[in-house]
Amino acid sequence: MKKVLSLMLAAVLMLCLCSCTVKLSTTTTVPSEDNPENTVTPYEELSLEEKMEARSVVELIPANEYNADLLAPAMDSTTGLWGYISIQGEWKIAPSFKTALPFDGDYAKTLDEYQDIIFIDREGNTVVDTVMSSPVKAAGRFSNGIANITIPVEYTQQSMYIDASGKSALAINKMPVTKGINYKTLRFLEIASPFREGKAVIMRTTNATLIANEDTRYPEVAYIINDEGVIQASIPQGLDVAPEGFDDNMRVIVRNNDGLYGLASDNGAIIASCMYRSIAHCEGSMYLVQDQESGLYGYMDKEGRRVVGFVYEDACPFSEGLAAVKTEEGWGFINDSGEVVIPFGFDSVKAVKAAASGLDTDRGVFCSGVAAVSKGRFWAIIDSTGEILLAAESDDCPVLAVSDKYISFNFLGGCGVITTDGRYVLKPTFGAVGEFR
Repeated sequence: MKKVLSLMLAAVLMLCLCSCTVKLSTTTTVPSEDNPENTVTPYEELSLEEKMEARSVVELIPANEYNADLLAPAMDSTTGLWGYISIQGEWKIAPSFKTALPFDGDYAKTLDEYQDIIFIDREGNTVVDTVMSSPVKAAGRFSNGIANITIPVEYTQQSMYIDASGKSALAINKMPVTKGINYKTLRFLEIASPFREGKAVIMRTTNATLIANEDTRYPEVAYIINDEGVIQASIPQGLDVAPEGFDDNMRVIVRNNDGLYGLASDNGAIIASCMYRSIAHCEGSMYLVQDQESGLYGYMDKEGRRVVGFVYEDACPFSEGLAAVKTEEGWGFINDSGEVVIPFGFDSVKAVKAAASGLDTDRGVFCSGVAAVSKGRFWAIIDSTGEILLAAESDDCPVLAVSDKYISFNFLGGCGVITTDGRYVLKPTFGAVGEFR
């Protein structure tokens, strides 16, 4: 069986939470053809992959401080069902779901055997399972007691807003309509984004015949509404909006008919013209953008000003002040001034950060002061200076999630938890463990 987290964890995690005395190896001491006399090479002179190998043997001790309020989705290794555990590994909500997602405030989304969404609270009680007698097929998060959901209606998927009791929260049919549009329904929406700071972005559902005939004489308008359903502003006609809606800068990504992306504000004004192949929100005020012509990546701020030029083959959003970027030398990390903080040379990186704004697009690589990177046959956890903290020989990244300084990892067919400061918390007895929230 291949090693998935390192010899260090093989010795440590099978102990019943007793102290581990395996010491950190900082030198190469094994005789070889290149080193027949078994001479010692200082750690600082090792190659990057050799440093990872050295850091795969460390001293770990059990964690002794826990955040008892946190819960994480976990899969029972026997039944394959999901529930929720505390940081001590106790089942707080019994495994009974096909899939379970991390908590977002007071509620979490789970899936039943039909892949329908069920909202539960932190006691495991069902909050919403059906809406208008229909199963919930997609859902956002609750904000001020309102959530956006999608349900099947006449062989199509339609969106609306509900309260925590599962009832309709906003009177969509009272909102104004765009002149000339042939609507399929006035009761549901094509786009209903989550609310942020009391605002959301919506777009009505137009008649399928209109769309099939490519009738663009009267393109629909995306509206910005408040949490009482009152229209506050509109996005310029002809622009599509990202269904995720506003980020924490109160910007929404828009797209024109040519498939190019820009940014709009919460009053509908265009902040950045639609001139990019892609835009992704970063943690904070930065945006990852891809140049239309070269395909290279750079960064702009929330006012649309270019901050870092288009010089990278690939890139990830900023998180905790650092962004992973790729050149011909490999992956490295820069700060928001474009300065290299951690040198290039990694083969790959993995975004394991819990999304800051609830969007999939803002998942940066650094979280709780650490990041997952690979070189050669090793994956490692590094800190914000590039120092290798832990390493594992593995083809795939063993880190599943990082949140609140807890790292969920795969090891020998199971999943366990360690802390970012090198203390182990849970033995790898679970099928999977998600983000603690």
